[in-house]
Amino acid sequence: MNRIGHFGPDQIQILQQAYHQALHELTEETSDHVVPARQVRRLLARLIIEAAGKGQSDPQVLSETALKVLESEHLPKGE
Repeated sequence: MNRIGHFGPDQIQILQQAYHQALHELTEETSDHVVPARQVRRLLARLIIEAAGKGQSDPQVLSETALKVLESEHLPKGE
């Protein structure tokens, strides 16, 4: 099922904004983690889409939520 089809142009713009913001934050804060870039980008996009699918529409919140899940559940823990 193509989830992106459930979003209109305005929502897609919000998703894009959240995604780019999250990528920027990820580069700034977690660049020491060794995870393939493509895998991280796909996961980040999926997490943002899932949060938006649950009704969230604030790009800042979408970005922060996706990063928290990514960092807590998917990235290696630092010593």
